[in-house]
Amino acid sequence: MEGIENNRKMNYVFLSNQFKHQLTAEVLAKIIENKIFQDYPFYFPSSKDEGLELINTWLDKGRENFNESLKELAKELAFDYNKLFVGPDKVLAPPWESVYTSEERVVFARPTMEVRDFYRRHNIEYQRLNQEPEDHFAVELEFMAHLIEKQEEALTKKEKDLSQYYILEQRKFMVEHLQQWAYLFLDQVYQKASTDYYRGLALFTRGFLEWDAQNLV
Repeated sequence: MEGIENNRKMNYVFLSNQFKHQLTAEVLAKIIENKIFQDYPFYFPSSKDEGLELINTWLDKGRENFNESLKELAKELAFDYNKLFVGPDKVLAPPWESVYTSEERVVFARPTMEVRDFYRRHNIEYQRLNQEPEDHFAVELEFMAHLIEKQEEALTKKEKDLSQYYILEQRKFMVEHLQQWAYLFLDQVYQKASTDYYRGLALFTRGFLEWDAQNLV
């Protein structure tokens, strides 16, 4: 059980970082050198092979001419990342829950406030409060990792009731928030991305979330 929970946590952390930051040439180099997607370290049973295949095929371009191509690949990813998630033009795959689930389809709407309340119940104050909506996909994944970590701490202290509480909170956050919009968002990423890296990442992330939602039932 401890191994499964640690894999769940590390998947959430890793995927959160993938959607939170543009990938630099240095990070790409580490991904290729360490064969992260060739031998993915945080296994989950229903791993989406198609997503991994897309990512690895795209990364092959960096493996063939390592030093020469990394900067160009990083530029390609940066363009795709900004087009999908940042702007300055129309964001093609908005990474905020409110855009998908509020009546207004705008940021900082009711779902953002509900997510904020959820975080505060666990004594978490978003660092970029009122600057960037805290219902950002990467932040919601990071929060799930936090809940799993608290579950693990309770298990270590043999506090079974507290551990169960954190499992229930994970389930509640998954049902009330992530499952309400994550698949729609990831479908947009898959459809609108211009690189197979982000198309593959969308499939891979969806596979993990679908598996984890079943795991929490």
